Amino acid sequence: MTEEGKKVAMALAEEQLKAEPKKKGRPKSKHYVKESELRDEIGATKDISAKNLAQMEADWDSKISEAKMTEDKDKLIVEKEEAMKVAITKTHCTPRLGEIIVLTVDRVATQTKFRHYTYLDDMKAEATYQSIRGIVKFSLDKRNAAGQMSSSFSYLTQIITNAFRQILNKEKRNREIKDQAIEMAMDFHSDIEINFESSRRRKERLSTEK
Repeated sequence: MTEEGKKVAMALAEEQLKAEPKKKGRPKSKHYVKESELRDEIGATKDISAKNLAQMEADWDSKISEAKMTEDKDKLIVEKEEAMKVAITKTHCTPRLGEIIVLTVDRVATQTKFRHYTYLDDMKAEATYQSIRGIVKFSLDKRNAAGQMSSSFSYLTQIITNAFRQILNKEKRNREIKDQAIEMAMDFHSDIEINFESSRRRKERLSTEK
């Protein structure tokens, strides 16, 4: 290509770039998930759960109808009720819904108030478990005070945040119990040098030093 041809090509490329509208905001991540996709996966998960329960109930009804003795039928009816109670508590999740939950848990875990904890993996595991169990309780027809459809992502994020805080509170209680146990050991064995200072005693020492 001649020099003149290169200049013409560059000019055409610049005009094309100027003609293209600029997109506002940050570019979408490859993990970007739409609100509609999450709602669809929640609906699909609920449909799977309903179908499994209906199939299970039909199987039990078939067994009961095949029983000839009244005692056998009564026994099967009791077994059916117990089995249905257990089946209702079981959680179902589509593969894509599981991916969305894991991505959302990872995103929430990057927040400054959570990401520096050493037991972050435990927090994420608990949040994933709670999300799988809790997201199916989201009502797809629920509307907010303004009459708009409720956000499923807000619901999911709240479940994850609550699960994180549960682990933090649990670790805090365990740390306090550990401090109390070591303080009691230090009080009963004052002649033994223990290289430990509880959070309460540390605060007392710092306050007296000031």
